[in-house]
Amino acid sequence: MSRKAQPLERVSLNLTPKSAQALDRAVELTEDSKTDTINRAIQTYAFLMEVIDEGGSIRVQRKEGDVETVHFL
Repeated sequence: MSRKAQPLERVSLNLTPKSAQALDRAVELTEDSKTDTINRAIQTYAFLMEVIDEGGSIRVQRKEGDVETVHFL
């Protein structure tokens, strides 16, 4: 079964300086375009919010550090 390409939706985006720096860092780390990076970030955010909405929690551990719970405002 082939999938039809969905039309793209163009949006205008105003970033705070901190968000612009974070985007630049993410692009540097992934070597993806800004568009691809923003698309992945939105999909990831939606997934994380679904987990939290269902009563779950998000935890991270940096190498051998303590496990921390991530909170979204």
